[in-house]
Amino acid sequence: MKFKVDESLPTEYTTILRGAGFEADTVSDENLSGASDSVLSERCCTEDRVLMTLDLDFANLQVYPPKSHPGIVVFRSKSQDKPTFVALLKRLVLILLQLPPKHQLWIVEPDRIRYREEWHSETRDLNTDKGEVGGSSPPRPTIKSHHQIANKYAAIHTFPLSGIFL
Repeated sequence: MKFKVDESLPTEYTTILRGAGFEADTVSDENLSGASDSVLSERCCTEDRVLMTLDLDFANLQVYPPKSHPGIVVFRSKSQDKPTFVALLKRLVLILLQLPPKHQLWIVEPDRIRYREEWHSETRDLNTDKGEVGGSSPPRPTIKSHHQIANKYAAIHTFPLSGIFL
């Protein structure tokens, strides 16, 4: 899997990702610092790279719907210091080795990951919980909701990061 690390994140991200066996480039490596979101998104699509960023604009599903991009990972933390974000990525790498964010929007927080994917179903049923990473817990029952039926991007899945330590 290939990643592009936005200029808002620590440059150590590329080293950590490469150390885990992923391909990673930074926005500044490619002289894209200060580029508009649309330019950055187009470059990620052209290179088939998942974007890692702090920029909440990339979490807008109307502008960047799942399946329209290789993947977007948005980091959210109350503490905005470099050690916090480096520690968060180190924990996330263990998840990335098992579950790629391909064509999904991931919101990564210190205690959990929320992700959205495009939802298609003829029965309009939606499994709201796919279980924990690694399959240690069974999925929860399928439910119906008029909100989920109205919004094809309503598939919000969550799994914990709180139990993952290095």
